[in-house]
Amino acid sequence: MTGGYEMGFGPTSPNYACTMTIGAMRGAEQLLLTNSHCSAAFTQLDGGSMRQNSNQAQNFGAEVTDPTPYSCGTWWSPKKCRRAEAAAYDVANVDLFGADSVGWRPGRIARTYTAASGSSQTSGSTDVDIANPYWTVIAEIAYPITGEVLHKVGRSTGWTYGAVTATCKDVTWFGTTLRIVCQDEASTYLQSGDSGSPLFAPYGGYVGTVAFYGMMWGGVPPTAVFGNFTQLKQDLGYLRLF
Repeated sequence: MTGGYEMGFGPTSPNYACTMTIGAMRGAEQLLLTNSHCSAAFTQLDGGSMRQNSNQAQNFGAEVTDPTPYSCGTWWSPKKCRRAEAAAYDVANVDLFGADSVGWRPGRIARTYTAASGSSQTSGSTDVDIANPYWTVIAEIAYPITGEVLHKVGRSTGWTYGAVTATCKDVTWFGTTLRIVCQDEASTYLQSGDSGSPLFAPYGGYVGTVAFYGMMWGGVPPTAVFGNFTQLKQDLGYLRLF
């Protein structure tokens, strides 16, 4: 299932669960996106498998893009950089929607029942709304603007929302010299396992239609760090969601 659904990864970390961001097209390829740190080998193409965390025996796809960091910084302070903390998995024509027989689709985000404000530091619903099981992406936003209210759905804290608090910041990846460039921050509540959550906002004036902004990969509550859609395309190639 696309955005907001729990996925497991292996073979080296078969019980590690993240959130699968969204289904995307890249040319004729059918992809699902998530964070690189959710894959079997961080920031390198490992070809590892992806599967529902509740069914480790059934592989849904294999990693096909996870760029090696490029050299950045200065000669006296060498560093490695990535433009997005992201990886892409090719899922071919696997039916990720199970019993409803819808099949793989780009630009759908799993929709739960209720949302919680990031300022409340509480989780929203993690149960999928059976009557309205997904949002449909009808716009792709290149960069967020400070103050915009964005929503996220994650496997741990469900549907939460909050305002964009900072844009285009270079962020060092947790105790390493790896720099993720031009990342954004929002005050949406998050916990471990929400990595890979999609960031989106209502769009188009219709119930259930949204604009896609990017992918969350880390942060410390109440701040979530995410890569915007432009940065995702820089690392993963030309993606389209509809």
